[in-house]
Amino acid sequence: MTEHQRALAELERLDGTVTTEIINDLVNGHADERRRMRRLYDEYRGEVPILDRKASGGDGGVSMVNDYRGDIIDTITGYVFGKPITYTVEDASDERVHELLRRFLADNGIADLDARTGKTTSICGSASRLCYINTGGTVRVMAVPPWESVFIRDGSRDDIRYAMRYYTVETQERGVWRECRRIEWYDARQVTYLVEDDKGAFVPDPLEPLNPCPHMFDGVPLISFQNNDEEQGDFEKVVSLIDGYDRAVSYDQDEIEALRHAYLKITGATLDADDAEAARLSRSFNIPDGGDIEFLVKNINDRFNENHIKRLEENIYRFSHCPNMSDEKFSGAGQSGESRKWKLFGLENRSIAKERKFTAGLRAQFAVVTSAWRRMGYGVNAGDITMTFSRNMPVELKYEAEVTNLLKGAVSERTRLRHLSLVSDVEGELSAMNGDVVG
Repeated sequence: MTEHQRALAELERLDGTVTTEIINDLVNGHADERRRMRRLYDEYRGEVPILDRKASGGDGGVSMVNDYRGDIIDTITGYVFGKPITYTVEDASDERVHELLRRFLADNGIADLDARTGKTTSICGSASRLCYINTGGTVRVMAVPPWESVFIRDGSRDDIRYAMRYYTVETQERGVWRECRRIEWYDARQVTYLVEDDKGAFVPDPLEPLNPCPHMFDGVPLISFQNNDEEQGDFEKVVSLIDGYDRAVSYDQDEIEALRHAYLKITGATLDADDAEAARLSRSFNIPDGGDIEFLVKNINDRFNENHIKRLEENIYRFSHCPNMSDEKFSGAGQSGESRKWKLFGLENRSIAKERKFTAGLRAQFAVVTSAWRRMGYGVNAGDITMTFSRNMPVELKYEAEVTNLLKGAVSERTRLRHLSLVSDVEGELSAMNGDVVG
């Protein structure tokens, strides 16, 4: 039995009352996952293993950081979330609902929040959001670090029954400041705030005037967003390849740096301190007949190193399903739009899975949000809201023009114009073509 199953069984026995034992069990069970997500996030920010490397002999070696982690994350999230998700309300008889959704999107900066949430899922494998109602009575949504979030699900339906957010705060007791853990415990009706006392027990937070407090939603308002079924980050499978690339490049740089300190081998002569100083000033040596002088250097197989580094780079992009945008095979002038689409096939498959998981998170979010809206008198359900994703792809107008020109007469003008990315309003463009609109 997992810690989540034990927690759910104990919570059902206690009619939903959370205890110190349940919290400690969940925190301890989440420890490895928390460390993993923090490590992935720190690596994306640049805190990578190569920075800690030591050369043989105990001397610090050169650390060359190659930001493949950032390139993979930024490329994939830019492709999926570079263009904001479009939200619409279908079949809403109440016109106030459209305005309500518009204000919700604007007040919460949803376009930016979606991009941030998408990036976090891409890095850590999952992300979290918290829905709440502010002091003005407006529904708000905020991002929560996924390493602070624990979800207890119903094993038979995979529904989230309880959720816990935990983090460290500073509190003052009898004039002494100390660090302690704070817990926000959510069920379908209310939130309970707990703090850790000096004995390690979790007690109600005395700074909260109403505790437990109704959160005014139907359902748990802490929402989970998954990157995939395994909750893996997008560069997680190729971490060893990226670290290998960093090591290979760093070791090569070590060799280049070592050439500056290479030893001299002198044959047939003796070089004392005065001779060495004279050579430093004149940049020349006096060597008797039959003598020789040269640097002692390693015989390095440059071709092997280059091939090894190239193979690592190819495998990084291949197994992360992220195209190398700087590769001539992808971005070269001879590449057609159709060939690029085939090179994006792996990325597109990954993006489709990412889009489905993100949509599931949004539906869970709107199920909670609309429950509050209905209490406010708005007739709207989560199923009424649709989300449309648009890929952020470079546009090749010449290719589009050639294709749509070939379609002329074979399909309707509306269908033909719909395939031109520069036409955003098909009906308006048809009117302009017919002379109904000037410009």
